[in-house]
Amino acid sequence: MVTMTVPSTVLAGGGQRSERVRGPEKVRRPGFQAGCGAVESRRWEKSLASRFSRNPRGVGVQVAVSLQVARVVLAAWGFLLLSGAAMAGVLDCERDWPVQDVTSTDRSVASTEMEVDLSTNAYVASVANGRILVRVISADREIDLEFTESEGEQRDPDFATNSLGLTFMTFAQATPTGGFEVLLADNIGGFFTDPENISDHEFDDVGPRVGLDRAGEPHVVWERRSEGATELVYWNLGLTEPDVVGPGESPSLFLDSSDVVHIVYRRDNDLFHNHNDNLARSFNNERPVVDSPETREQSVSLSGDRDGNLVVTYESDGSLFLALARPETNFLTPQRLDFGGVQDPEMRVRNGGQVAIVYSKNGNIFQVGGTPMDLQLPAEPITATPGVESHPSLDIDLAGNVHVSFIRSGETFYTNNACTPQAEFSVSLVDGEAPLEVRFQDESQGEVKVWSWDFGDGETSNVPSPLHTFLDPGVFSVTLEVTGVGGRTSSVTRERVVDVSRAKNFMGIPDQRVLPGQIGVWFPIIGSHVDPIQGFQAMGKYDPEFLTFTGFSLENTATRVLEPEFLVVQPFGSHFEVGCVFEFVAPFDGKVLFPGRERRLMHLIFDVPSSAPQGEQTMIRLENDAQISQVTNIFTVESFSLLPKLRGSTVTVESIRFPLPRLFVRGDVDNNRIVDITDGITLLNFLFLGGEEPVCADSGDILDVGTLDLTSAITLLNYLFLGGPTPAVPFPNLGLDPTEDVLDDC
Repeated sequence: MVTMTVPSTVLAGGGQRSERVRGPEKVRRPGFQAGCGAVESRRWEKSLASRFSRNPRGVGVQVAVSLQVARVVLAAWGFLLLSGAAMAGVLDCERDWPVQDVTSTDRSVASTEMEVDLSTNAYVASVANGRILVRVISADREIDLEFTESEGEQRDPDFATNSLGLTFMTFAQATPTGGFEVLLADNIGGFFTDPENISDHEFDDVGPRVGLDRAGEPHVVWERRSEGATELVYWNLGLTEPDVVGPGESPSLFLDSSDVVHIVYRRDNDLFHNHNDNLARSFNNERPVVDSPETREQSVSLSGDRDGNLVVTYESDGSLFLALARPETNFLTPQRLDFGGVQDPEMRVRNGGQVAIVYSKNGNIFQVGGTPMDLQLPAEPITATPGVESHPSLDIDLAGNVHVSFIRSGETFYTNNACTPQAEFSVSLVDGEAPLEVRFQDESQGEVKVWSWDFGDGETSNVPSPLHTFLDPGVFSVTLEVTGVGGRTSSVTRERVVDVSRAKNFMGIPDQRVLPGQIGVWFPIIGSHVDPIQGFQAMGKYDPEFLTFTGFSLENTATRVLEPEFLVVQPFGSHFEVGCVFEFVAPFDGKVLFPGRERRLMHLIFDVPSSAPQGEQTMIRLENDAQISQVTNIFTVESFSLLPKLRGSTVTVESIRFPLPRLFVRGDVDNNRIVDITDGITLLNFLFLGGEEPVCADSGDILDVGTLDLTSAITLLNYLFLGGPTPAVPFPNLGLDPTEDVLDDC
């Protein structure tokens, strides 16, 4: 038994970077027995149909044809396809074909096949040393889908994807008795199911091709070799056992919009077409595509449009041919499109009418695209290298981009002709006070799969048009990098585009790091205001899974100095309310807190439950939310309410690692739990007189800027004797350094 897996997140689109090759992430699902003989033949039930979508996969390919001949033939024939529909909205650009190696083998790849799903993920299969290797290539990652170990040789992979993005894969695998069986798997839910044996026959079943009906259900046709004879076999979910279509080999499959199953195949050096009657079992409508017994037709591809008009391409004697037929009519005389060494052509037609053919010729890969009424000539070389390229496969995505895989020197390569998107964006607001909320609007051109924003303040986003809050003052340059199909990238930077000034009136709580089970973590409410305030209110929300409110303190705060006459702090399980009035009872003598910047108004005290999720973050949010509380975050100025800018605290719960980081108090340089002049002297002694290094370097980093220098000592002395800024958290109680810097944890 074999199995394949891929994460359900796979994959938001595209997949290749021409400028660098990323190592693949290998995903494997163990535990299944190897060997086709271990696969119990389990019939697929009709109930499986509910898993699939309503629309069949449209396949597309481009054709290398003489433009004048094609126009004359098609105009007379009346082959009506919708020109250009598949290309709507595609960026007009200079299309190229960057090539990427997608295999890590010993140069033994014998064949390749590919498919592109609705999210533009490219499924590229390589057959090497009797094993099928599948790589999924998206815009921002690559994932290898590995089969479990199997003793049986694998060959002939083919894919089909329905409108829900469900991808089917069929292939042939050798049995212990020496024959081959046909297997089918799908990736419902993001994981490939265990492949089902759908042939269950004692002879050789090889060369399966899969297509989908309008409900997204798979139909498979293959070649059966039995006692010297070769016949075609057809299977779908509604059959109790596969049906024999008739004698033939090397089939190709196409389902039209009426769910009629069309098959083109070779017999006695001639090509034939047959079809059933709208899911009927019998195939009694055989007609010749080409009658030339003196030559052998190979590498046959069949496709068509929604109305049942058919397109067939094949190679014969080194030439490429195209044959066309309207519903229920004979094929027109095939037209030779190219000659002189043509090999391995493959063709697709997308529902909108876009046609593409790829083929190898003289060691290079060629492609021609367009519609049957407007083909682009001369043929475009995809490769032009000294190496020998062969066995191309292709698909067309919904935007009309052509994706191609091929073999060079025994390795599989992938390319596409998608446009590189052009990054561009606009900004809703370019200046204001911190915290400043700015909307960035993506205005990029082309098909974008991944957005990568860098706001210049250490924060990033992958949202197409993000709303970002600049928490700190500064002038910031913003960069947007967009990634398109195949990993093609473009970026734009707006230098110094956002200017954030320090808020005149501000209330916030600084970020902190905590440990599970930590008791008594002090979170200061910081205030800045340009007018004298008579009092303040605060309301904040927190998650009780992470934090438990246990009390408050006015120690080392400006509020304590004024001895407020009214102070209420109330916890409510997941939010808290604070009301503080400096003068509340007569006589009123104008007690106010004079203007100041970043002063501590009070400390909120929380415990961290031992069960708090480790390695995760939570928030203490200062918010005005009338649905929770009538208390808003305000300063009172001359009996009027002033709404300050608000900033909450990001609280990171550290994972338990031994030895545990040591808790410390900022400013306690001599490690005696008291912050006084001795700490300033100790720091100066270390910096200039060869004194001992502080036990905890972070304790001397007074403003938490990541360095120990003269400024640290001056700042500490300024706080102690001149009313300067209070040391950053943790202060005045024990805690962890909230920021990552070059100073080691204590």
